[in-house]
Amino acid sequence: MQPLMFSVLLGVLLAGCSQTAPPQLPPPQPASAPTAASRPAAREFHGFGALARAVQDDTGRCPFGHASLRQIPALGGCTFWSPEFNQTIICLQCGYAHDPAHGTWERGSTDRAAFQVPLNALTVDFPVLSGESKPQYYQSVLGTRSVHEGLLYRSAQPPTVLEAKLAAHLNDQGIATRRSSKADAAGEIITLSGDSADASIQIGLTKMRDASKTQVTFERMVK
Repeated sequence: MQPLMFSVLLGVLLAGCSQTAPPQLPPPQPASAPTAASRPAAREFHGFGALARAVQDDTGRCPFGHASLRQIPALGGCTFWSPEFNQTIICLQCGYAHDPAHGTWERGSTDRAAFQVPLNALTVDFPVLSGESKPQYYQSVLGTRSVHEGLLYRSAQPPTVLEAKLAAHLNDQGIATRRSSKADAAGEIITLSGDSADASIQIGLTKMRDASKTQVTFERMVK
């Protein structure tokens, strides 16, 4: 999933889906002998036979070796994973859901420890400044490798105040930042981007004109 799509999706998740809870899943179990999987071609799964076809084609297998898969409705097109599809394949054991457009498996949680692949230290240690909502962490894995992860939350502070503090935080991590901004009648968006040794980093600060809080997003995209 491209960074822009993630930013849009994350905004929708906070603004429009806060009252729709994802399916209750068992706690993650240790993975057994995981093996890396190559990225499959983009596929679209619809209808009641989608799960069977995905498993048969080896594109819908949990990358961590779990067999408890289920096809579920996409909760009105408002799930964290694959909102553009009518049905979602989810592993009931680890909570990751299949994104057929990119061949990745995705999970979102407010628990930083709820991921089969540990979140990177940059994600775990990202500062929550004047948090007005519990941070929502997310991760996309390709095979058993995290390729895209991050978090989002709402803050009571304005974007300009958050920008200075977060830029200083990235500087402390040895990451020089580039800045871009956009302001119009709808609101204000400030973007800070940079590079770590193995990933691209992006912070988005969005304050809509009619909103009382600033949406903060952090993304780490493996190169």
